[in-house]
Amino acid sequence: NSSSHSVYIMTNDETAFKATANGAVELYYDGVIKLETLSDGLRTKDNQKFCWGDGYDLQIFHNETNSIIKNSTGYLILQADNFKVTNNGDTESIIRSTANGNVELYYDNSKKLETTSTGLYISGAAVFPDGSSNGIQIGDGSDLQLYHDGSNSYIHDNGTGQLIVRSDGFQVRNSAATEYHIACNAN
Repeated sequence: NSSSHSVYIMTNDETAFKATANGAVELYYDGVIKLETLSDGLRTKDNQKFCWGDGYDLQIFHNETNSIIKNSTGYLILQADNFKVTNNGDTESIIRSTANGNVELYYDNSKKLETTSTGLYISGAAVFPDGSSNGIQIGDGSDLQLYHDGSNSYIHDNGTGQLIVRSDGFQVRNSAATEYHIACNAN
């Protein structure tokens, strides 16, 4: 087309390909545009997939509501020395990690959980809603357990040795903290 400086490839009166001078390149399937170039990248319409692999093993697409990366074979591996997930405006962290370093989880841009070289650091409360089946278990054989069974709360020492509590002062009070059951002070 010399008037618009465009090149078309047609099949059976349907456009298969269109290239416009100083403009977009468009690919069609069954007469419907599926992929087009823009001045700043590529664009597809909703529900159009980029697929890789003989069995479409990796797919990236948008379904009008969500953006989806779908992997159906093996692991989906993201390789990076530093990894970060932020909100859409890149103003709040959600996940941050560093190779040979920590992993951080955030709530409302406030760090709540972090792995460290010695274990785990939690900022704020850790809630275990189903204490009757899991609770907190410490030791290779779950030697020390802290749990609630729906009616009662337990500290259970199930390992070898003794349960030792170290303190310069030790108290056991009622749940309202108005009466002492046991009060011990260092000499």
